[in-house]
Amino acid sequence: MRWQPYDATIFDCDSTLTTIEGIDELAAELGLTAEIAELTEAAMDGDLDLGEVYARRLQILQPNREDVRNLRAIYKRNVVPDARGVVRALRLRNRHVWVVSGGLAEPVADFATWLGFDPDHVRAVGSEYDQLNGEWWDHKGSAESYLGFHEGPLTRTIGKADLIEQAFPTPLRRVLIGDGVSDLRAAHVVELFVAFTGVVHRQAVADAARVVIRSKSIAPVLALILGPATVQAMLSEPEHAEVAQSCIEHARDGAIHFNDAELGRAFLAASNHNWEI
Repeated sequence: MRWQPYDATIFDCDSTLTTIEGIDELAAELGLTAEIAELTEAAMDGDLDLGEVYARRLQILQPNREDVRNLRAIYKRNVVPDARGVVRALRLRNRHVWVVSGGLAEPVADFATWLGFDPDHVRAVGSEYDQLNGEWWDHKGSAESYLGFHEGPLTRTIGKADLIEQAFPTPLRRVLIGDGVSDLRAAHVVELFVAFTGVVHRQAVADAARVVIRSKSIAPVLALILGPATVQAMLSEPEHAEVAQSCIEHARDGAIHFNDAELGRAFLAASNHNWEI
């Protein structure tokens, strides 16, 4: 049975491509962890609307521009295993790959570019700083104080769906990969939503997704996007052999769980019953 591959993949960033939540790292750096962590969890679990939480967290933190820029290195130090290999493999096969994140744009965009995404294919939340604050004369902007963020689809729990519909023409078969309720609530506008639980397991998200990736590595998504046969063929390609091997090993260890039984049967048939699910 032939597995039908997907044309476009939309990745969440925090707790999906990196093991951190950027806003929580800012809180830790500024000594405000307790105040922020509870709000973040409430938003990610769906107990509070993201729109309600977003402004409140940043009002508490009041990060300057240097604080936000420091997140760039923290994202990279905490990259999810195989993320760069997955992005590279998808791009070399002419798949559309995007990052759509509720994180702050400057560090998210820097991290995504480092992973191999096209900078034009990154959507995150912009912020503004007071350029007349701090050492403004040297143009570094390191001490520019926080003024506010750009409200939009990504600062609302249900906003990802609107953005995805605007960004991707409907003829494309689209897969969305994420960990939070804001990702789940965009599931209806894509052909497949995959819950990645390798960093944080959110039970409501895992239960509602058609497919769950349960490994710490994100490599198993390759099998869903490209199909098992393609990943198997990648073992003979030196530039992709490592990520393909990781994908297959994790899949055989049960990393891919199908809540959609029919989809699971199709995947098993496409893998010639050689992969565990």
